[in-house]
Amino acid sequence: MSAKYEAENVPNMFFAGTVTHSLDYRKAAGGFIHGFRYTAQALSRHLEWRYHGMPWPSVVLPISDLLDHLVKRINEASGPYQMFGVLADFVLIRGDGTIVYLEEVPIDAMGTFKEMTGHEIGSFILWNFEYGEGYSGPGEDVLRRDRAIGDPLIADQSNFLHPVLYFYSSPHGDSLKSYHHIVENFLTDWTDRKDHILPLRRFLESVFEVDLTNYFAEDCFEFILLHGTDIPPSCQQHYLQGYGLSDDVVEVEGYADSSNACSSHI
Repeated sequence: MSAKYEAENVPNMFFAGTVTHSLDYRKAAGGFIHGFRYTAQALSRHLEWRYHGMPWPSVVLPISDLLDHLVKRINEASGPYQMFGVLADFVLIRGDGTIVYLEEVPIDAMGTFKEMTGHEIGSFILWNFEYGEGYSGPGEDVLRRDRAIGDPLIADQSNFLHPVLYFYSSPHGDSLKSYHHIVENFLTDWTDRKDHILPLRRFLESVFEVDLTNYFAEDCFEFILLHGTDIPPSCQQHYLQGYGLSDDVVEVEGYADSSNACSSHI
C-alpha cells in the first residue's frame, strides 16, 4: 500500500479503515476508529483531487497571521494528535509574503505532494506530534522520575507527545534546514506566552527572516516615517490595509463614543 492508500500492484484500488494501519503499525492509532477516521478523510481528499480536480482544502494567510493560526491548530487539531508521526499540517511558503496552509496530509506523501494534494510545493514547514525518542519500549519505564521536561530551553528532550516543526527547502533529498520542538505539557495546553508562543515565534522569524511582532498602529506609523516601506509584515499586512478598529464609533455595552476610537492592531 502506498502513502496514497493505493494498492502497489493494482492501480486505482484504494483502502480505508483498519487495513490502512499497515502504514502505521505500532506507530499511531490507525487501527482504530479514533485514528483511521482521519486517514479515511485524507484518502477522500486525495480522491477528490485525483478524479474530480478539487485540490486539498487550504487557506491562504499573510505570514503575520501564521503564528496565531499555528497556535490555534496545535491546541485544537485532533488528526495530528491521534495520528502522531503520520499526519501533519503543511505550511507552503510563497514569495509574496503569504503562505498556503493545508491540514492533515500524510507525511509519507511528501515526495509526491503535488500528486497527493494538487498543490505546488517548494520550501515549506510541516508540524506534527511526536513522542520523545526512547520514551517507551521494551525495558523503558514510562513513569520514571525524569519522564517530564518543563524547560523550553531543552524542549527537544521532551518525552510525552508534543508538537515538532520542521523547515524544508524542498520535499526532495536532504533538504531539512531546521526544526523546533515545543516543550511538552501535561495538559496538552501549548498557550503559555513565554514557554510556548515566544519560542515558536522566534523559530518562524528565523525561517522567514522577518520580525513577526504584532505592532500597534502608532508604532507602524513611526516605522513608516523613519523607514518608508521597509516595515514589519504586521504593519504591511494590517496597518497599511486599514485593518483594526475604525475611527468612527466604538460601542461598549451600548455606549457609543467616537472620541476614543483608534486603529490599533494587537
